[in-house]
Amino acid sequence: MSAIVGVDQFDGAAVLVEDLERVAKALRPYGPDRSNVVVAGPVGFVSVLMRMTPEDHFDRQPCLSASRSIITADARVV
Repeated sequence: MSAIVGVDQFDGAAVLVEDLERVAKALRPYGPDRSNVVVAGPVGFVSVLMRMTPEDHFDRQPCLSASRSIITADARVV
């Protein structure tokens, strides 16, 4: 099992990295193998990973593109 969290500050205030790092720490039981935080102004994401398949070693989320788009998911595509 892995976990993801998204925060959107509708008032436009910046999301604080420290807040999301606390969330990542709280989610550690659900994703002990890797955690990552990405913040882009008023939007931030946390992703924690529990490796369950060999392919999970290549998982790097949330993804921040050159255009500053962020994507994350907890899904299997077969």
